Amino acid sequence: MNSRLLDEVEQVLDARVRPTIHTHGGYLEVERLTDDGVLDIRLLGTCAGCPATDYSMKYLVSDELVGVVDGVTEVRLVQSVSDDLIFQALQLLRGACDRSTPPLADRRTASIQS
Repeated sequence: MNSRLLDEVEQVLDARVRPTIHTHGGYLEVERLTDDGVLDIRLLGTCAGCPATDYSMKYLVSDELVGVVDGVTEVRLVQSVSDDLIFQALQLLRGACDRSTPPLADRRTASIQS
């Protein structure tokens, strides 16, 4: 990955994109920038899963980067669930199946008190 190009991307994101996303309670992180100029980003906070994600990607993120930052050819949204969220969901499901197991929050409190 070209560090100069990534620095330029981050500067544009900080100046033109992130302030708007922050006003909606969200934030954006760069997942990766490929050698052929494809930028993968992740929207987080309230922007993750928002119905306006497609609009944000096209008119806010992509339009500010593609054609403006020489070398960025495409911007793609990475949508995945974090490992921590999957773990928490599994714990909740297991607790629902086995009522003798205290909820996750109770187990965390018990382990802190021990």
